[in-house]
Amino acid sequence: MRSFKRPVIDILMKEIVAVLIASLFWTTLYAREGVNERIDSLTKVLRTQIEDTNKVILLNELTTAYWEIEKGSSSREAAQYLDSSIRLSRKLSYKRGYANALLNRGKFEISTWHKFADATTDLLDALYNFNSIKDSSGISKCYLQLGVISFILLYHEDAVKNLEQSVAYASAVPGIKATATYLIALSYSELKMFAKAKTYFSSALQAYRNLNNEHGERECYIYMGKMYVNDNMPDSGFYYLNKSIIFTGTPVDSSVLGRPYSFLSSAFIKQKNADEAIRYALISYRLGRKSSDEITVIESANTLQEAYSLKKDFSKAYFYLKELKEMKDSIFNSSVAQRVAESKSKFVFEKELSDRKMQQEKEEAIAKAQIQKQKIVQYAFIIGTILLVILLLVILNRSRLKQKSAKQLTEAYDNLKATQQQLVQQEKLASLGALTAGIAHEIKNPLNFVNNFSDLSIDLINEIDTLDSEEERKEVLSDIKTNLAKIAEHGKRADNIVKSMLQHSRSGLGDKQMTDINRQCSEFIDLAFHGLRAKISDFNSEIIKSLAVDLPRVNVIPQDFSRVILNLSSNAFYAVKKRADSIQPDPTNPYRPQVIISTKVVGDKIEVVIRDNGNGIPSEIKEKIFEPFFTTKPSGEGTGLGLSICYDIIKAHGGEIKVESKENEFTQFSILLPAGNDKT
Repeated sequence: MRSFKRPVIDILMKEIVAVLIASLFWTTLYAREGVNERIDSLTKVLRTQIEDTNKVILLNELTTAYWEIEKGSSSREAAQYLDSSIRLSRKLSYKRGYANALLNRGKFEISTWHKFADATTDLLDALYNFNSIKDSSGISKCYLQLGVISFILLYHEDAVKNLEQSVAYASAVPGIKATATYLIALSYSELKMFAKAKTYFSSALQAYRNLNNEHGERECYIYMGKMYVNDNMPDSGFYYLNKSIIFTGTPVDSSVLGRPYSFLSSAFIKQKNADEAIRYALISYRLGRKSSDEITVIESANTLQEAYSLKKDFSKAYFYLKELKEMKDSIFNSSVAQRVAESKSKFVFEKELSDRKMQQEKEEAIAKAQIQKQKIVQYAFIIGTILLVILLLVILNRSRLKQKSAKQLTEAYDNLKATQQQLVQQEKLASLGALTAGIAHEIKNPLNFVNNFSDLSIDLINEIDTLDSEEERKEVLSDIKTNLAKIAEHGKRADNIVKSMLQHSRSGLGDKQMTDINRQCSEFIDLAFHGLRAKISDFNSEIIKSLAVDLPRVNVIPQDFSRVILNLSSNAFYAVKKRADSIQPDPTNPYRPQVIISTKVVGDKIEVVIRDNGNGIPSEIKEKIFEPFFTTKPSGEGTGLGLSICYDIIKAHGGEIKVESKENEFTQFSILLPAGNDKT
């Protein structure tokens, strides 16, 4: 009998794992030289990386790359990177990095080091951490590796449970889902549950085809053939086994080709065809020896001893039986399975203790929070009661000082109760609060002037009786007259603000009618110009009208739309006036104020554009210009409602208004309105 250089247990474990998990990487990692380049690149980056989460990610990527190329000589380097990743993840409390490091170590413990109990502990710990951060991909990968361990130890029912969990969480990882489905099919095949095995083989085969995974497709053909042979359906078994041998996909080594020949020989054994069984078994045996594939050697040796027994050639049968026994005796021992079971039990027990402790701490925190909340409510009630009592005492005290009647005291108490009820409704009045604040801000200045000049006039009137000189009295009367004029001026200013506010709140008045937009644009831009000229006689500006001849009429409320044109035009003339006042005259390049109004058809809409070459709008306030009461004009020159009214009117007509601007160059307002059917 030929001896092997490597221990049988080490080689056979690696081959079993290779059958089970290699398909995870067939679609992307078969070019091993590319992985070597990736390792070199990651190692260079790692040398310059500080100790942060990025370094953890790099360490995990390096260990993954080492595992992908299956370099036995790199096992020590991979272990060092794994230990560094786990240590740094714990230091940084980086759960995702810690879980990935444990997952990688578990894969090495399965495929390279064959420490299945240690792998089980690491994978369960990784699963716990992936669950805590709701990482479905990580959860799926952990269940896949746990299924691999169960399959290796021949716990096929447990393997199916873990692999089904892997499939359930693998929606975002099609490669993992395909491999888990394939392993479920293998498990059901080993359990002789052939109907379920066929269903999962069919799903896995389709998944591998969708991924263009030729190696996975070939593996499905091989083990589907074995399944049909074991299910006493040799014709179907021959079909799939032959299909795997002549498969036209990516070439494979002799270890892969040895398995279908071994399964073919088993099929001929079932048919009592010893000669064909020996022929195919010898091919499989030679291929297995050539590639040191102990799985194939064991299976073909078993078939050869059965076939030679059928032919009554007992000397050869004994030779292969002896070799088979020696190889099988070194494969498994009960301590491995026992240690895996103990690892699972220990982890579950510790996790239950941890969960119970966390639940207890959570319940204690909730109870503490409830007690604290009750105390806050009690304190708030006490403070509120004290404040209410103080408020009532103040009212009563003021009532006594002013000798108010009992009726007035009752009314004050009723007003207090009404105020309390109104406070309950404050949430419903939140939107009204914003409007009230704006009005208060705008009307504050003129009212301050009215109050100040009124107080001053009263003082002057009181002073006039004390004056002896007629000249002094005339001077005081002149001051009173000036004060009254100021009171009237600022009263009118407050009145204008209120009128603007009422105008802003007015909507839906008037009827829509087909309107000549060109005519309105022409009339109201002129009106705006002459309005400013009436206030500032030396003001002048060029007006350019570019109005489309074939502009259709638009269904609008004329008085509302005219207000829009008037407001925008007035703002444009104001802007060019401000720029003309703010710049130094330059005879070589004089500033010429200019306002342009244009109309045109845009698809099924009409566009009105008003553009000026004034100071422009600063970019930081451009988004605010349509808000009510927002204005860039000095106090007294604007209420901040003009553009807001324009915006509301255009929206009410089913249109839109946009603004473009560049400081010290231009401002442009564009209005889009649905067009009517009539032409101007």
